Amino acid sequence: MPAAPSSQQEHVSSKKRRNFENAEAQSPAKKTKEPEPSNDNKFQDKNAASNDISSLPVIDLTAFGPNGNTNDQRAAAKTLRHAFSQVGFAYIVGHGCSEHVFEQAFTALKSLFDLKAADKHAMEAKNSPLYRGYNSVETGAHSCTPRAGHPDPDLKESFTIGATGTNSPMHGPNQWPSAEVCPGFQDSMETYWKTVIETVSPRLLRAFAMSLEMPDNDLDFFSRQCDDPVAQMVLLRYPPNPMDEENNNNSAEKCDLMRGRRGCGTHTDCGFLTILAQDEVEGLQVRKANGTWMSAPPVKGAFVVNLGDMAAQWTNDLYKSTQHRVYNASSTHARHSIPFFINCNFDTQVSCIPSCRNDQDNKAKYDTVSAGEYILKRLGLMHMMPAKKSPA
Repeated sequence: MPAAPSSQQEHVSSKKRRNFENAEAQSPAKKTKEPEPSNDNKFQDKNAASNDISSLPVIDLTAFGPNGNTNDQRAAAKTLRHAFSQVGFAYIVGHGCSEHVFEQAFTALKSLFDLKAADKHAMEAKNSPLYRGYNSVETGAHSCTPRAGHPDPDLKESFTIGATGTNSPMHGPNQWPSAEVCPGFQDSMETYWKTVIETVSPRLLRAFAMSLEMPDNDLDFFSRQCDDPVAQMVLLRYPPNPMDEENNNNSAEKCDLMRGRRGCGTHTDCGFLTILAQDEVEGLQVRKANGTWMSAPPVKGAFVVNLGDMAAQWTNDLYKSTQHRVYNASSTHARHSIPFFINCNFDTQVSCIPSCRNDQDNKAKYDTVSAGEYILKRLGLMHMMPAKKSPA
């Protein structure tokens, strides 16, 4: 995912920084109007035909925090349902992550990637059984499109951090730079991790449950499935993107053009859902239903959220897992981002949500599978799957 220049190049004055607690999101396009709450808590767009959209909607999750009211929650959930059933992507604000926590994480991220090459290579992901740690541009081990036709690796550096403990084969230790080499890095990242898991994720997951018309007494369903998730976050630096004169436009308005070298190839995420923080440099592009591409530029105070293939399966394909890619839109600045992959508890049973069954035949398209097995299979890591116990 990202790669970048020096921290001095990337410094942005405090006046331009995001206000992650209170700022009203300024969408690059029109903010989606909140729908009127339904009296019976049923959403009318369940079988609506897919609409072509030109920008991602902005969803305010404030009502899912302290003292939120039900009508506002239902309105936000309806907007979320429309977004996830049409394109699988949205911006979220009112998520509870403070500007300070965000700034601290990105300062630490840039400090890590600014280290000497030898210090970064000492933490190479290949040294970790869970492949956590550092990957350089040259390794290409984190490329999203490592196949024929793409001889060059993605133009990015990455550093992966994951869930700790021993509760599943996907829990385990992380690699960290020493405090002498990168002061404050571990503390900043652990604070960011805790904020996403304990504050941002619960608001989003409750909204997700409400959007799927789950019973009022079961709106914490997804939170229960993600109370010890096999989560990962990946710190990314996309270096300045070399572009020829013809394609050297530093806005991503013409997303049908693959400007310069790709930072992350076209892909869908394989897990449940992704919460993405990005700096001021544009680059994320989302594939629309008609096959064309649109930009998802940074929006003040907002995260980008997208659904993975597991969410599509869980919702019987009512909600979309959408292809996306990254082309750093700048030839002079690095782009930085932090995708946080919320991948459920290892033993969570992914079975069709009742409200998502087809109205005509009431059938589920997919068999029930554990979240851990699903992810390990998708990542080609089934050798890590615990052997199933034989019945007594």
